[in-house]
Formats: sequence, C-alpha cells, structure tokens
Amino acid sequence: MKNILKKRWWILTLAGVVLLSTLQITTVQKNKHQSEQLRKLLTSTQSQSLELMRVLGYGGLIHNFKNFILRTDEQQYATRAANSATLALELVTTLENNAAEVNINASLQSTKEMISSYQSRLAQVQKLHSEGVSAEEIDQIVRYNDASAIKEVQTLVTSLSNAVDKTLAQLDTRGKVLSTVTISGTIFLSALTLALILNQSQRRKHLMVVEDMNKKLETGNHELSRANTSLQQFAGIVSHDLKTPLRHFSMFNDLIMEDYEDKESVQDHVNKMREASKRMDKMIASLLEFTRAGFAKPNFSPINVLELCSTIVKELQPTIDATSASVSLQVQGYVSADLELLNRVLHNLITNSLKYKKSNVAPLINITAKQVNETIHFSISDNGIGIEPQYAARIFLPLQRLHNSESHFEGNGIGLSLVKSVIESHGGEVWLDKNYKDGARFEFILAAARTN
Repeated sequence: MKNILKKRWWILTLAGVVLLSTLQITTVQKNKHQSEQLRKLLTSTQSQSLELMRVLGYGGLIHNFKNFILRTDEQQYATRAANSATLALELVTTLENNAAEVNINASLQSTKEMISSYQSRLAQVQKLHSEGVSAEEIDQIVRYNDASAIKEVQTLVTSLSNAVDKTLAQLDTRGKVLSTVTISGTIFLSALTLALILNQSQRRKHLMVVEDMNKKLETGNHELSRANTSLQQFAGIVSHDLKTPLRHFSMFNDLIMEDYEDKESVQDHVNKMREASKRMDKMIASLLEFTRAGFAKPNFSPINVLELCSTIVKELQPTIDATSASVSLQVQGYVSADLELLNRVLHNLITNSLKYKKSNVAPLINITAKQVNETIHFSISDNGIGIEPQYAARIFLPLQRLHNSESHFEGNGIGLSLVKSVIESHGGEVWLDKNYKDGARFEFILAAARTN
C-alpha cells in the first residue's frame, strides 16, 4: 500500500513539473507575441505619419497644386495633385485607426479639411484659367492657409513620440514582472526536479532542460531590450530631427504671407522651403528604410560568403571604376544569416569605403572573412579619410553624421545604424577598429553555418 501511494506521489509530482513547465513556456511565448505585435503597430503608425508628410509636401499635393496654378496647361500636375490627395486621405484614415489602437486620439481634422480644400480648388483653378484670369490672381483667389494642418501633423508626431515612451515603460514593467515570475518559477521547478531525480543520470537530463529554458528566456529578454533601445532612438529621431524642417515650413509660410508684395523676398522664402523639403524628403526616405530593414526579423539560411561578396562587388563595379578603386577579396566559409539583410550590411560598408576617400587618392579596399571556431569574422578596411576613435560609438547612432550639410560627403547618417541593428538582430557584434590608422576598418562577427 505504501509503495502504491509513493508511486502516485511521484506521478503527481511529475505532472506538476510538466504543468509548470508548460505554463511557463506558454506565458513567455504569449508575452513575446504581444510585444512583437505592439512594436509592429508602433512602427507602422510612425512610418505612415512620415509617408503622410511626404505625400503632402515636396513632390506631393501642395507642390503639384502650386505648379498647376503656374502651368495650368500642363494637366499632369492636376492629376498628380488629385492622386496625392486621394492617397493622403487614405493615410489619414489609416493613421487615425492605428493611433486609436495605442490609445491616441488622433483626429487630423485640419489636415482632412486642407486636403479636401485643395481637391475642390483644382477644378476652380481650371475654370478661372479658362476665363482668362492671370496666375497671380488665381493664386490670390484659391490661396489656402495650410499652416494649421502642418502644425497638426507636427502635434501628431509629438503625440506618437509620447506614446512610444509610454509603451516602452509598459514593456519595461512587463519585462521586470516576467523576470520575477521566471526566477520564482525556475526556483520552484528546480526544487521539484531535484526532489524527483533519484540518480545522477536523471538529474543531468532535467538540469539540461532547465538550462535550455533559461537560455531561451535570456535570449528573449535580450531581444526585447534591443528592440526597446531601437524604439527609443527612433522616437527621439521623430520627435527631434523632424521638428526642424516642419518649423521651417511654418516660419517661411508666415514670411511669405508678410512679404507677399516683395517678389524677390517671396522667391527667396520659396527656395529655402524647397531646400528644407528636399532635406526632409531624404530624411523620411532614410527613416523608412531604417524601420523596414532595421526592425526586420532575420530569415536564417547558409550563405556562401565568397559568392555574396563577389556579387556585391560586381553590382558596385561602375562606382569602383569611376573612383579607380581596387577591391581585394580574401573570404571563405559559410555564414548563417538573412541573405537580403547581410547584403545590405556589406553593401553599406563597401559603399562607405568608396565614398569617404581621400582627395586624389584611389581607394584601396580589403575585404576578409575567415572562420574562427563557430563564427565568421568579417573585416572591411580602406585607405580613406578614417574616423577618429572618440566617434567609435556615435557613428552607429541614427542620423549622427560627422560631416555638416555643406560637406561634399552626402548622406543622412542612417547607414551604420542600420548595419548595427541588422548585425545585432543576428546575435552578432559590429565595431570600428580604433587601432587602425591607415583609414577606416569595420569588423563584425556572425555565426558560421553548418553545411554538412
């Protein structure tokens, strides 16, 4: 009888261990899924707000509407303006719906009124032109003060930034709670496991299960921390760097209204607004690229390093020939990575070596990749202008350029931040070799692939 009770006690204990393990794994997976969905929603909402500003601004609705007033015979401007208006309204609706999901009351009423106003004014411009009214008079008749709409979009961007901060705080709290539950569960699970194991062989097996579970939890927490950091950086970019061109738009719009009679001053204000629009357009394009690739989840597969590097060099051959550059490849092995994302990393680093070259000196670029234990160690070095060691960490932050806007080196400071985000999403590490003095040398490590 005692043996039967003892046997049942062990069965109940084993069932409790299985139940606790299942509950713990299910909770971790559910929390991870919710976090991923929330990050996707935030990223999508931010990307759509950036796209809305692009559709409304330079090359979009307002730009084409103004051109249609000046060149009414060129119907393509009216068509482009109408298409931009339709797309803008769709983006506004989507943006309001997405923002509502993160508890933001984003009613872009002024923006919708502005879009509808420009839509209705297209036919009015055509009619006035057919009646012989001059472009200057038409501009006076159909003029619309869009400053409030621009400020409304700016307010939405700020609200999105605040929502990101709030969400990050919630994620951090959830992570701490999950960590506490995990530690408590692990202790309880270890106690039950030690009570259940009667011999050394069974003890090792159960300890391996617990260790593997802890590694998965540690990996999940690391990925969550990395994503939180990326979202904080992105929120800072949206709330700070995009405010400057928006303030320029509002300021120069007010100046145009004040100096309307002075055509020379108006033209100067318009030119400055156009330059600000171009800078903002490039910045938005770069940020969209960062959100699409920087937050992408890698699709791992074995990649032949020599084939990949050779393909990229062939793609860049026109630039290599134009700069009289020499590229040396000393690569081998297979790496476990996402082919498209790793292609972007190498493409960015090699392009930088071609771009940041010394005056009247042909670039010499050396690319190496060798297997070290279970990793592939990459190195891209050049004889260019180099980077001072004190900037080794700053260069990997988004929109952090070491050259001012007047420099002949073009760029938005997104490339290296994208490289860092992609490498870290693969579980790797990237850094600048601060001891290399002949130019710049970037190195990174990724896991080697098993090919047999």
